[in-house]
Amino acid sequence: MIIIKEGTVEALVNGKMKQVGPGSVIFQASDQMHSIKNIGKTPTTYHVFSWHSAEMKK
Repeated sequence: MIIIKEGTVEALVNGKMKQVGPGSVIFQASDQMHSIKNIGKTPTTYHVFSWHSAEMKK
């Protein structure tokens, strides 16, 4: 999961490219093709959260 703090990015989510900005939340599953690219004229700041449940295979 990614939370965009500043800037504008283009993200690949579920096979579709999305343009999002500050305050947006992006979920990119680890088992799916995903990407993120700064498309704005200023630097982008974002926070990435990664977690694993007890039921996930290791």
